Amino acid sequence: MRKIETIKANMLGHEEILLSRRQEEFSESRRLNPIMTLFLGMFALLIFIISFWQINKQRKKNDRTTAFLESVLKNTENIVSYYTPIKDEDDKITDFKIIYVNENIEDVLGTSPLVLENQLLSKVLPIHFENGVFDAMVTCYNTGETQRFEKTNNFNGIKYRFKTNVVKLNDGVLATASDTTEEYDIKQNLISAKDQLQTQNLLLLDNRAFLSNIFKSTSNIVMHFKSIRDAAGKIIDFDTLFINDAISDVIGDIPADVKHKKASEIYPTIFENGVFEKMVTCIEEERQIEYETNFEKDGETKWFQATAIKLNDGVTITTSDITLEKTRAAKLNDLNAELEIQNSIFKDAEGVADIGSYVWYLDTGAANISDNFYRILGFTPNEFDVTFDSYRELVHPDDLQRYDQLGEETVEKGNSNIHTYRVITKKGNVKHIYVNGQKVIKDGRPASVGVVQDITNRVKTEEKLRNKNEELKRSNAELESFNRVASHDLQEPMRKIQMFISRLSDRELDKLSDKGKMYFEKIDSSANRMQTLIKYLLAYSRINRTKKDFIKISLNDTMEKVLGDLEERIEELALILL
Repeated sequence: MRKIETIKANMLGHEEILLSRRQEEFSESRRLNPIMTLFLGMFALLIFIISFWQINKQRKKNDRTTAFLESVLKNTENIVSYYTPIKDEDDKITDFKIIYVNENIEDVLGTSPLVLENQLLSKVLPIHFENGVFDAMVTCYNTGETQRFEKTNNFNGIKYRFKTNVVKLNDGVLATASDTTEEYDIKQNLISAKDQLQTQNLLLLDNRAFLSNIFKSTSNIVMHFKSIRDAAGKIIDFDTLFINDAISDVIGDIPADVKHKKASEIYPTIFENGVFEKMVTCIEEERQIEYETNFEKDGETKWFQATAIKLNDGVTITTSDITLEKTRAAKLNDLNAELEIQNSIFKDAEGVADIGSYVWYLDTGAANISDNFYRILGFTPNEFDVTFDSYRELVHPDDLQRYDQLGEETVEKGNSNIHTYRVITKKGNVKHIYVNGQKVIKDGRPASVGVVQDITNRVKTEEKLRNKNEELKRSNAELESFNRVASHDLQEPMRKIQMFISRLSDRELDKLSDKGKMYFEKIDSSANRMQTLIKYLLAYSRINRTKKDFIKISLNDTMEKVLGDLEERIEELALILL
């Protein structure tokens, strides 16, 4: 306890000593304080004046710098913007606030910079959170490292490409974006043009090789001539610059031997047959000219089809051998002339024979018929379009079933067993038609090709003949009945006459005079012939029921019998038979 009190006493004594010292210092400072205060006040005033002058100078400098900076930002083509970060509870940057952006942003977004200030980046430019721009800004702020990148974006339907530098500035980031769209497009166009040029160069090389192969392999003659002009500029000749190997097969020249020779030297005939004038016209009038020309060698004439095309101050001529085509064309013309004659004959024959022809396409029902077929139907040629259905309207109502069956069988099998039907012509006349066709493939389509004939007169003739036959049958039946009756009725009297002639001949013939005997013989002969005629008449009445073979007879005997029957009549008329 004593120790504590001792310590306490020591502490109090020490405090008293310190207090006395402070009182002495305070008394001393009271004497010096006014002077010091005055001095410090003047010093402070001096410092204030100097500071004010420096601050004012710095303010003016800042004003000039600000004016310069504003002028730069206003006149620059770049978009300059300043952002401050927005952080969450974990001190992680989630967005940026737009603190400043210059007026160039309005040309891109169409929005005033004043409207954009203090807006969130995610609201104004959400695309930056997808294309990596936001991540670059975060990296710049966190690391302090400058970020450089180039992005392509669409704003208001317009494609832009910006090259951007992002630097950390104070408590935010400063982004400077320069529009490199035009530069990028030019660069891409240059790259594309370069690629196209390389492709074209390769293609040109291929084309040259391809063209060279064509010139070597083609049978056409390809020549190029350069014009030779006089002092007045008039074309007077041509210089041969190129000619392919095909010329050797025609005139026997080697291309290398005729190169750079004048056309007048190697082809003098072009100045006589008009080819030279055509070549000149091609160049002077700058138009393609086609012509035909011929060339004679070893007594053989060859024809060529030529095409002349201007190239610079020259002409390129391509010729093809058309000798074979000319020959074929001449033959074809002859064949066409013959065919025209045959067609004319056929048309005349159709008219004379009342026939026509047709081509019926089975897939569609359309048909082509000849001119005379139209006339048979009572129409002028091509007066209406013929189809299966339109033609059906002309068919007689009673024959429609036959016509339909003919069509079905033709489509299914290519032909039909039905060949006749009736039609009603344009004038209302009924005609009988005979048709016969065969299935063929025409122009790659199934078709029935055939002929028709107007058999109306034949049908009428057959009908008349049928009626006449019926009448003849009836007449023959009546004649047969008459012959049968007559022959039977006449046979009995003739048998009695012959019986009495036989008795008279046996008993009384010797009593007759010579003339009486002659008359008696005539009576006997006439009776025998009468009996024979009755027998023949009966045989004729049976000719339709019994078949007998024909036998040869002597016409002389027949003649004698006829003369015997007509002897008295011949004597009365004094006839002379030759």
